[in-house]
Parts: sequence; structure tokens; C-alpha cells
Amino acid sequence: FSWDNSQNINEYSRKLFRDLNAEHQDLVARLDQAADSNSWRKFFDGFSCSFSDFESLQVWRKELPKKPNFSNEKPSLDPVLHEEILEFRKKIDDHLKQPLLNPNTWERFDEIHRLFRKLSESVIPTYIQNKMESGSMTMSDLEIMTIKVLKEMPESGVSFSRAWDYWMVDEYQDTSPVQVFILSHFIQNQPHFVVGDPQQSIYLFRGARSEVFHGKIKEIEEKGGTFSRLEKNYRSRQELVHFFNYIFPQMHEVFTPAELGSFETQASEPAATVTLLPADEPEQKYSYELMTVLAQVSELLESGVPADRIAILSRKNSLLEKLVHCAKDYKIPVQSPSVSHYWKRREILDLISLTHFLLNSFNHISLLTLLRSPWFYISDQKLSYLMNLNESRKSTLSIWSVACELSQNDEEFQKSISLLKNLKEIAHQFGVSIALIEFLKKSDFLRADRQIDPTGRREANIWKFISELRSQEKVPGQNLIEYVDAIIETENLSLDQAEADAAPVVEPNRVSLMTIHASKGLQFDHVFVVGLGGRDAISRNQLYTFDEESHIFSIALKDEDGKMMFSPLAIKTTEKIRERENDESWRVLYVALTRARKTLWLSSVEEAGQKSWIQNLPLRLDEGDHSIEGAFYRVQKKTLELHELHLRSQADSLEMKPLEHSLSSAIPQRVSVTSQVQASKTTQIRPTKSLQDKTKALQKAQFGTLAHKVFESLTGLRSTDIGHREPFKNAVTYTLSLEDPPMQEILKVGQAEWGFAVQLEDKILQGAIDLWAELDQAIYIVDYKTGSSEYSESAFEQMKIYSQALKKIGACTSGKPHILVALYPFEEKVLIRKI
Repeated sequence: FSWDNSQNINEYSRKLFRDLNAEHQDLVARLDQAADSNSWRKFFDGFSCSFSDFESLQVWRKELPKKPNFSNEKPSLDPVLHEEILEFRKKIDDHLKQPLLNPNTWERFDEIHRLFRKLSESVIPTYIQNKMESGSMTMSDLEIMTIKVLKEMPESGVSFSRAWDYWMVDEYQDTSPVQVFILSHFIQNQPHFVVGDPQQSIYLFRGARSEVFHGKIKEIEEKGGTFSRLEKNYRSRQELVHFFNYIFPQMHEVFTPAELGSFETQASEPAATVTLLPADEPEQKYSYELMTVLAQVSELLESGVPADRIAILSRKNSLLEKLVHCAKDYKIPVQSPSVSHYWKRREILDLISLTHFLLNSFNHISLLTLLRSPWFYISDQKLSYLMNLNESRKSTLSIWSVACELSQNDEEFQKSISLLKNLKEIAHQFGVSIALIEFLKKSDFLRADRQIDPTGRREANIWKFISELRSQEKVPGQNLIEYVDAIIETENLSLDQAEADAAPVVEPNRVSLMTIHASKGLQFDHVFVVGLGGRDAISRNQLYTFDEESHIFSIALKDEDGKMMFSPLAIKTTEKIRERENDESWRVLYVALTRARKTLWLSSVEEAGQKSWIQNLPLRLDEGDHSIEGAFYRVQKKTLELHELHLRSQADSLEMKPLEHSLSSAIPQRVSVTSQVQASKTTQIRPTKSLQDKTKALQKAQFGTLAHKVFESLTGLRSTDIGHREPFKNAVTYTLSLEDPPMQEILKVGQAEWGFAVQLEDKILQGAIDLWAELDQAIYIVDYKTGSSEYSESAFEQMKIYSQALKKIGACTSGKPHILVALYPFEEKVLIRKI
């Protein structure tokens, strides 16, 4: 990479002054012909002076005479020319505010960039090494490291490509240039298929580029491939499709009209309803827009529309949060995964406090949080007494120690402290996650959450937390105190979608509130899009700028007054980003509107900004019905009063039954076939494996998994055309050639990877049979083995259990002999037993 150096700025400056001079000369010639008064002639004399560089431009602007007064009613100059002179003067003022156009700053600019590059070259290798050693690589890091490997060792990409016959890439419109580079090296010249919709490219913030898809189309066509356009809309009713076809092609050339699918028509309904609301009053709790939208939702619910067929979409989470609170006040059933704030939920905060206490009883905040909770409740008066007693002693005793002492004579303390002591003992013996499960059994924690939230989302969050904690306990060397501290301090866990709620136990019949990005790929009968009067935040010039095309970077500097100075490259790059953001804004709206199947509602404040969606839609906004080709839309300017909704959602009407969370001893234990076979062997203490041994074991297991997939693919065999590469080709050829057992006959009618669960005595046995088939004379059970035939006894023990399971389930005809086949295709060996 190179930087935006003084030579680049000099070239930029020369071009800038050439353009300015050309524009200036044009204005001078026109002003010379039009200026017929003395005041304008005096202005002309100063305006017509020439300039060629930054310093002469400063002098020109400083000595420019004051412009004569101008009146539109009695213009003393052509109004168009007058406006152009004003714009030109403003342009000059803007350029003079760019200190980097001043040659005196160029040397310092170069020096800063040299220092930055030197700093980068010394820091980045260490930074990357630290990230690799700590295992803290982000997705972006992995992409960059992959590019590094592919550039330094291109043969690795070629080798990887040869392992695959065919590629299919979905959602290609969300691919970034970085990912395109990686994919091109992975795919090489192999056949491939991509699918996507550039009209739905809305992940610019993640590096996606809509132009990537168009570039792929061009590449495919140039290489003789085929391009197919899916043009029918099967989701939305005809009037909505006509509405989309009317507005979007006018907004941007990327949008193409859709053909009508087979959805039924509803000609009496408007294609869309646009609601314009007045500005909110001071001290108003909820805005007119939110109240009106929820009132319209309420009318749909009262008319019998199921809540889960309604969605309210917004660009911003802040608007959704207000909607959640407003809906709750008016008893409208809603759910909003987009604003879940998992780590701030009450049930999770309670579990974090308990976990922290079990790990460190000297943490006073966690202990007091627990003692004030309903699960270990002690009144504030007694807690105050506890704190004062601990303070008065001025000893090294913790609050926990004093509480334990008080529990000997105080009944209120005794119950809570006794339970906490018991949980600490369990945590010490069996682990914190087991202690948390014991807490759930002995308290009303789950039952209370079920009462508060009948959908089961809170309960699902509880099990999500315990599951993550249990997995962390299994990590060698994991310090759980540091882990929980990290949660409290940063709310950052190694969870996928860590901020999202867990899936609810009961599917809720509630109105969905979500961001437009979260709604992508979904559909709802009735869609409300709120906040069309706002606008997206646009990018500003950054401290560090990088241009993808030229591979040039730029660092902003501060001038003598402390004001940031940005290079021409930085300004140009930011303008390019803003252009992309503006284009994407319309694609985001397209995604939002096309989620609707039957009705679409758009809402905005009347005093919307000039760059807002509502002000730039090609729609008439005067009140009433407006016709477009094939449909009509309605504009209404009224606020609706929201009343409490007297409906009970499906989830709220569930019968509340006491929850039983203790496991009965009568419930049979679930075991795998492998563990059953191993349990029958004599237990031996195995030496600890080295890292090298573990690596070999993993490679062996990975090979075994891949081999099983290859042999599984032979089932239902229609031809002997193998089509497999080494090292599987010889093994497959040997397998197909076997006459005893009759493998081709077994493969034609057999069941591969046949999973089962069957109760045998006091256990539920779970497993999967590699291959079994019922032929005329016998039932064959085949176990593919990639290891050594020296250990065939274990294979036959497993197959005996499979045989027992088949008979118990009744999956095969009784009375026929069972033939067990241990097949070692890589040794080209087969062992057979009849039972």
C-alpha cells in the first residue's frame, strides 16, 4: 500500500485549479456582457482577476469587491447568472478551508504518513501473532489471513479447489470484494452456481457491495455460462406488486418490475396506506406516530387477524424499544427479538448474581442482590442491620460470614442462608451449573418466569445461560470468576447472537417488532413500516481512510487551530461511501415493503426531512385515494386514539399448571451403543495423549467420517459408475465387487445410517446402523470400518446390539437369520458371522 502523498495532492490541486479557472472564465465572459450598471462593473473588475494557485486564490478572495444588492422582484442581473456567482464564491470558500491545498502543509503530511507506515510495519506482525496465539481471531481476521495464504501459496487454493466437484453460493448479493477474492481461488475453474438479488443488497456495513453481483453476471456471460432472472412475485397480492412496480423503478435503475404471481387479488383494498402525522407535543409520553400505528394494529387484532401475521418494521432499534413499551401499556401482545438485550434481562441478571456468589462469596454486591431478590428474600431493614453490624466490628469478616452468624438465631436469615450454603456445597462438589439446576428445583424461579412470560422465552433464556456456563466449565483452565466478571463488565460472551433471546418454549402468537435487516427473508400478511420521515446517518470523513481501488491510505492531520485536515483522497472516498449508502437506503426500503403479502402501512411525520424516504417517494401526499396503474393507494392525515386491547393472545390463554422440574428416578437413562460396548470392556487407565497424538487422532476421526459419507452415498445404487477419487476409489471398487455378502443387492434395497432409539431393560439405547437390508433368505447388518481388523470383536458386539434393536422395534421379519458383516474396505477384508 502507498499513501496519499504530496505528489498526489499536487496533481489534485492542479486539476482543481484547471477546473476552477475554466468555470471562472465562463462566468467572467457572461458577466462582462450582462453587467451594465456601475456597481456591477466595479464588481466585475475584481471578479475577473485571475488566480493559478492557493496563494493567488487567497488574494483573489480577499480583494473581491462586495457584491451589489440583488432583488428578485427587480433583478439588476440575470437571476440564473447571479445564483451561479453565489455558488462559485461558496465553492472557493470551501476550497480555502482545505489546508491541505496549501503547499506549506505537504511536507508535514508526508512525514506523518511515513511515520504511520513505519509504526504499522513494526506493530502489525506482533498484533497478528498475539491474536493467533490467543485464539481471538475475528471473522474479518480470518478473511485477511486466508487472503495472505492464497497470495503467498496460491497452490493451496488450487489444491482445495480440486477437492470439490461443484459449488453453489447463496445470497451472493451480500458478498464483499474480499470474499469474492477468496471464493475465486477456492472455486478456480470448477462448475458453480450463484443465486441472489442485487435489489436486496443491504449489508454495506459488513463490506458487501451490490456491484459484486452485477460483476458476477458479466463474468458468467463472458465465460459462456447462463444467466436466469426469476421475475415473478408469488408473495404479495397483485395490487401490492403493481405498487412496487410503480415506485421503485423510478427511484433507481437497479430496480426492475416484477411479474404477477398467482396470489389472489383484493381490488377493493388500497395497495398501501400512507399515514402522515403532526409533530409531537412537548412532554408527550408516546408519539402520535407510534400511537396511531398501534391503534391500526389493534383494529386488525379486534377483527380476528392472528397477531403472528402482523409485523412492524423500523430502521432503528430505538423506535422499536418505544413501541415495545407503548404496546405493553396498552396490552397489545408483541415480541421483539431485535431489542432483546439478553444480558440485561432480569432473569439473567439474577442468575449472574447467583453464579458470581457461588464462585466468590466475598462479592458483597452479588450477595446483597440475592438477599434482596424474591428467591432469598430478606427485608431491607434486616439487611441494613447486617451492614451496620459488619461495619461496627471493623473486622476482616465478610458480610457473608456475618450473615451466616445471624442465621443461627434469626428465622428470616436462616432459611435463605441455609439454601445458599447448600448451593455452595453442590457447586464445590459438582460444579456451578449443577448448583444452578438445584436452585431451579428448590425455588419458584422457573414458575415465576412462566407466570410473567407465558411464551416461555424467559425460561428458554435461563436454559441458554446454564448451557453456556456448563460448556465453559468443561474448558481446560477456564477461570469462571474472570469469565463471569467479563459478562458483568463487557456483556460479551463467545455465544452466537449473544445479545439475542433464546427460542421460546411456546411459539408466541404476538405481533413481531423487528428491524428491517432482521426481517429479510420473512413475510407477513400485514406489514407496518414506521419512521419514513427520518433519515439514515451518513458517513463522515474518518481519521484513517483506505481506497479499495487504488490501495492508497490517508491519515487525517490537525491544523494549527486543532481542526482536522482531510486529504483529497479521504474526501473523495467518503463521497463514494455516501453515494453507496444513499443507494442502499432505497434497497433497505425495498426489502421492508416487499415483506407484505396482503396490506402495507407506511407512516411518517408530516414535517419530514428533505432526504427522508417519504419526501423522495414518487407519491402524491395530499389526503385521499390516488390511482396508479393496476392499483390505488390511500393517504390519511389523522391520529387514531389507542385504547387498551381486550384480547388475550394464544400464549396468554394457556392453562397455567405447576411445573415439575425434578427428574423421576423411573425415567430410563439414555445411552449410546458405543458407550454400551465400552462399558462391557475392562477399564484401563490410558496414558495422556500428547498434542501430536491428539492431532493424529483428530485426522483419523475426520477421515473416518468422510469415508462413512462416501459409503453411505452408495445406497440405492443404480450403476457401478464410481466417480470417486483416491483414496476411496479402490475401497469402493472392492466393496462393490463382493459376492459374499451380496453387496450390490444389499446396497440397492438397504437402509443407510439408520437411526433408532429403543428401550432395552432400564435404558433407552440410541444408535445408527451403517447399513442393513432384508433379503429373501436373511437380514444383513453391515458395519463399515476404517480402522484395523484386529479390533473386530468390538464391531461384532455393536452389531449384536443392532440386531437386538431391529427385532425389538419390529423393523424386520422375525425368524430369518441375522448375518453380521464387519467390512474393512481399505484393508480389502470382510469378516462374517451368522446369529
